Amino acid sequence: MGQQCLGRPLESGEQAIAARIDLEEVVTLSAEYARVGEDVAWSAMAGAATNELIPPDEFVAAVGGGVAWTGLHRAACPAVSFRSSRRPPGDDRRTLVLIGVGVGRRLGEAPMRGTAFLFPHLRLVDDFETRTEGWIEGGFSERGERFWGMAVLGIQVAGYSPGEDVMDGSVRFATGIAF
Repeated sequence: MGQQCLGRPLESGEQAIAARIDLEEVVTLSAEYARVGEDVAWSAMAGAATNELIPPDEFVAAVGGGVAWTGLHRAACPAVSFRSSRRPPGDDRRTLVLIGVGVGRRLGEAPMRGTAFLFPHLRLVDDFETRTEGWIEGGFSERGERFWGMAVLGIQVAGYSPGEDVMDGSVRFATGIAF
């Protein structure tokens, strides 16, 4: 529940901490906390963003978060999230707001189980000017029972922007522990 919007194979009452890399127009390295309640799932992230990872460019602070309503249906959840950072080397702020509905399915049973999901959404981008893009993200997360927690490994890819009529996207990798 909530995995289709948070990108984690979590169920009601569970939480996770994770390290994440977003490879996009701006590269973001971050730590994330996610929690799924009975009807609401939410996540928060903090890290650093840069225009060029190799060779390293100037790093700036990046923050974000999101909330999803998981009480609608076990396989679907409406969600809204944001991510904000200043764009190096200047003071221009880059903010992404995502509004959409995720759909997903749990695969397998304990001790190993996965989650496949799609998250079609509107992406409101505010950097030099505000623009709206239609995006589809998808991904897969694998979870295995380990010792005191559950190891989680996920990968997400995104998406198509029909406004520019070109393929534009990002890749997100995450690994962490659910408990």
